[in-house]
Amino acid sequence: MANGVLTKFKEIVKKGHIPCRYKQEYSSYNADLVNCFEHACFNLNEKELSKINGNNVFSRPLSFLTGNTAYQTCENYLNFIADTGLEISKKRTKPILKKNQWVVTLYFAEDEEDFHFLLKEKSGIWTAKRGFTTTVDCFEEDEDRISLENLAPYFKEASYVLTNRYAEK
Repeated sequence: MANGVLTKFKEIVKKGHIPCRYKQEYSSYNADLVNCFEHACFNLNEKELSKINGNNVFSRPLSFLTGNTAYQTCENYLNFIADTGLEISKKRTKPILKKNQWVVTLYFAEDEEDFHFLLKEKSGIWTAKRGFTTTVDCFEEDEDRISLENLAPYFKEASYVLTNRYAEK
């Protein structure tokens, strides 16, 4: 199951995928299959999502990354990104991004049991998709602490620059 999803993500990356990077509206069909990780790190459009939706919900990244696989921990989500063919590096300063790069920030909940990803949009705002809901939250910046309605605060762990070497630079 996990290998099928990874293979589909690899195919999308090799075709030069760059995130849509706008406050994306997900169709009701796809909204419950995109989590904060997929929204921030891949931000697939509807056509790309339809290529992955052939798998059932239990083979989606959130499910198999936390299951009995090589991607069990949050740190290994970063390995999944690399395994798709994207390059990932810690953001050190305010980089000038090339067309094939984007920035995401990783947060951990106060109890460190949960984590959350934000995506920097082309407009400069940050967005995050809340779990498997249709809610897309907006933030002015990737602050050290963010609050999500009805959840404990999340604290910034690190920001990363993602690069698709197969896309236009």
